Amino acid sequence: MASSSVFLQKTYSMLSQSPPSVLSWSSAGDAFLVYDVKTLEGSLLSRYFNHNNFASFSRQLRFYGFEKTRFRQRKRDEAQFSFQHPHFRRDAPEAMKAIRRKTYHIADDGVSKSEVDDLRVTMDRLEVQLQALVQQTSVLAMVIQSACAPPPTVPPPVCTVSDESYYDEDLATVLYEFNQP
Repeated sequence: MASSSVFLQKTYSMLSQSPPSVLSWSSAGDAFLVYDVKTLEGSLLSRYFNHNNFASFSRQLRFYGFEKTRFRQRKRDEAQFSFQHPHFRRDAPEAMKAIRRKTYHIADDGVSKSEVDDLRVTMDRLEVQLQALVQQTSVLAMVIQSACAPPPTVPPPVCTVSDESYYDEDLATVLYEFNQP
């Protein structure tokens, strides 16, 4: 195990020395299982690492290419986890030499490539959301404009009562027809 990483060596030792009710190898020896996260955080992690945080431990494993799966035993309500890597096996500790930590290239300004990629994805998503909001805003502006516009004017009647000639002719006709036997 001399050329494998210290993190992997400590993880292997922790697996070998921990109570099986907390942490153990799978029956096939090709994965390890975490049954009790609280106990792992409370007493085991700090013995081997500079922290006692399961999330940090899990994150480190992912950096080394481990696959994490979540499962539950019937007897417990807490989630349990399985971690698997093709070169991390119970009966072959020398295989750990093939495991390499994922590296991220750091740009000249100290920002990693993965951070830049994550920011680009976020920016693309925000641009799509912004376009949708601009479209919604323009629709709302048209609705508000039409609601605030003065009502349409009624066209003036063709003949008005104030038109004296129309009024006089109409009155004369009505009076004439009224007086007829």
